[in-house]
Amino acid sequence: MGRTPTPTSLKVIRGNPGQRTLNSSEPKPPPADLTPPDCLDEIGIRVWNEMAPLLTSMGVFTQADRMLLTRYCLLNEQFSHVVKHVRENGMTQLTQTGYSQLTAEGSLFKSLPSELLRIEQQFGMTPAARSTLKVSHAAANENPLASFISKRSG
Repeated sequence: MGRTPTPTSLKVIRGNPGQRTLNSSEPKPPPADLTPPDCLDEIGIRVWNEMAPLLTSMGVFTQADRMLLTRYCLLNEQFSHVVKHVRENGMTQLTQTGYSQLTAEGSLFKSLPSELLRIEQQFGMTPAARSTLKVSHAAANENPLASFISKRSG
């Protein structure tokens, strides 16, 4: 199946290290709506309200990425509930034959972090993922509304 292709925007940010021809016809999704989806609970909304503006300011969040961030928030909700359950009840239970067995929550406690990490890497939310990116600090810290207004006014 091979490696997942690197998006053109990430190649540009990284400085196109492979020097391959960039896809000039790649779709460019519109900026993301930062309103949290209705399917999130209190924990998910808190994660959304923290991450959506951050990812937008990093230049890696568009309307096409809303479902991925929603999934990330839902997984964070689930992980929060699992952590609470594991703290209260532990990760294992005794079977009828006396053996210790991992509970469903214990299994999720072990598997959810890797799912979260995959999404974090997609968005450049880990130090290793960020180390491959190059951004203009002026552009990263620039207010998009102020930039738009200044370009329109003259």
